[in-house]
Amino acid sequence: MTVANTEIRVQLRKAVESDCEAIYQWRNHEKTRQFIFDSTIISFDAHAQWFTKTLKNPQRVLLIGEVNHLPIGVLRFDFNEQKQAIVSIYLVPGEEGKGHGSELLKSGNHWLASAHPEITEVIAQILPENTASLKAFEKAGYKEFSREYHYSLHLADEPTRGAFYESE
Repeated sequence: MTVANTEIRVQLRKAVESDCEAIYQWRNHEKTRQFIFDSTIISFDAHAQWFTKTLKNPQRVLLIGEVNHLPIGVLRFDFNEQKQAIVSIYLVPGEEGKGHGSELLKSGNHWLASAHPEITEVIAQILPENTASLKAFEKAGYKEFSREYHYSLHLADEPTRGAFYESE
């Protein structure tokens, strides 16, 4: 008998250079590529260039979600001039179906509200056939708006969930 974990504690940390290889493997995994907009396999060199630029880009943040110090997913927030963040998420292959998606999003929203109080809204674009992701975003409090999902950071009254720590 399987018992659902009702209290998943997702911790977030910023991605660091040593995460490059793992993120490359996760992003190129068949299950990940099945539900992302650019589903082509990318070369490690192209990924490494993107990764280095991403870590230096002040308009983007890349976070690793962990449960019990083990990686469960990746969140990326891209900031724009309209005080919005565009969110991108995928789970580490093998972590699907455990409730991690919605909890990772909730932790990311709380982190974003604290670290970037100027951001007022989070926008997600989700492929219509990605039903698991649609459910995770809805469970995390996102509302559909013209085929995008929006989350208002200033309407969330939920206490802080999870934790954030700096990588060493």
